[in-house]
Amino acid sequence: MIATAKEAHQVINEYRRVVASIKQGQDSLNRLKVEYNELEHLARQINQALTTIPFIRWRPDC
Repeated sequence: MIATAKEAHQVINEYRRVVASIKQGQDSLNRLKVEYNELEHLARQINQALTTIPFIRWRPDC
């Protein structure tokens, strides 16, 4: 239980730090999602381009 104004202030500050940390984590996650989508798009483009090159066979065991 919070007994003093100082303790209440400390709890509020800690709450604000936690909220800021969560927001920072969400921003980082959103950036990673964008980067992942861009990489996935590039991978599809590469795969499509590889299918247009004659005489190349992709062998996953190589």
